[in-house]
Amino acid sequence: MEPKTQSQIYTQVLTLPLWAYREGLLSVIRESLSPSPRSRLLLIADRGYASSAFFGRLLKAQIAFCIRVPRKVLLSLAQQQHRLEFLAAELNHGDCYFLTEVLYGPAKVKLHLLLGWEPEQPEPWLIATTLSSAEETKRYYRLRMGIEEMFKDLKHTFALESCQCRSTDRITRLGLFARISFWALALRVRYPAPWARYITARGTLSFLTLALEWLDAPPRIRTALRAEAESG
Repeated sequence: MEPKTQSQIYTQVLTLPLWAYREGLLSVIRESLSPSPRSRLLLIADRGYASSAFFGRLLKAQIAFCIRVPRKVLLSLAQQQHRLEFLAAELNHGDCYFLTEVLYGPAKVKLHLLLGWEPEQPEPWLIATTLSSAEETKRYYRLRMGIEEMFKDLKHTFALESCQCRSTDRITRLGLFARISFWALALRVRYPAPWARYITARGTLSFLTLALEWLDAPPRIRTALRAEAESG
């Protein structure tokens, strides 16, 4: 049998079902972390990772999670069944409800559920979690936005998808280099608050993009924006 080319392997990975990614992630966590450090892990994910069976396996592995869920799911609450989409339809901007010990989905996994609609969000957040409060759930789930920006930076600016590393040791070293680069840039660059407003006409940008654009900006623009920030 002839060995597969890199493009064939990449195509095969792209066609894997979503459950395979979920289970692969869980296997990596189990094999990489003993129960003690695993208890300090919090898995934050979007709706693609929402599965009652997957939630059950996370609970069995003692992995805390904060995962957004789709509307079309059946819940059991106080010995009554509810469709989540109907509960979500009653939410208004500013509403926030934290339901505890909900039986979620076909597997009837016991977890907590946040139903909230932040004023700046276009739609409600429906989040399944093991965290103990609405405030804690919202605070940690907001981190997902920054994490996604970091992934975009790693893929585009650092071109990690194009790297030829195959061993865990080399991938870890490359990741460490990227983290040190972020840290060094954060120490060097102190752009004023108006800079984000000045440049985000192109859309929301990450810290890395804003910092690199600031370093490349003409001195007269940097001077003017610093003066604007100092004048209040």
